[in-house]
Amino acid sequence: MSEKNIEIREGQLWKFNDKESTLIDANIIIRKIELMISTDHKAHISVQNLKIGNEYFDIDHLPIKLNLLINSLEEMMLIEDDLSEIDQSSFLEGYKYWKEANGGVWNVSLKDAIMKTITVADENV
Repeated sequence: MSEKNIEIREGQLWKFNDKESTLIDANIIIRKIELMISTDHKAHISVQNLKIGNEYFDIDHLPIKLNLLINSLEEMMLIEDDLSEIDQSSFLEGYKYWKEANGGVWNVSLKDAIMKTITVADENV
């Protein structure tokens, strides 16, 4: 799959490009981008309005390789200034925990990363 040529910045809200699944209504908030010396840049995102079955929920922190995230984005909905009111405390808590644990970064499609995150969360409940 070729990488899309879009400009991505922290604070943007995007629609998820997955018209064939139940994730179609999900929104992606770009929370943090880490540019690495290598080309393995990282993105830290939040996923909102995630519907699985009859339930809606959010993922506060999901780290993923930037190029894989870009291929999953459909349409930018809002820009940074519009997101200043969105609470970041849950994201920051998740990011801090991830950093302290030397957490990894998803190296799969955004859809797969979301589904695997949900599976892990269900196993820990």
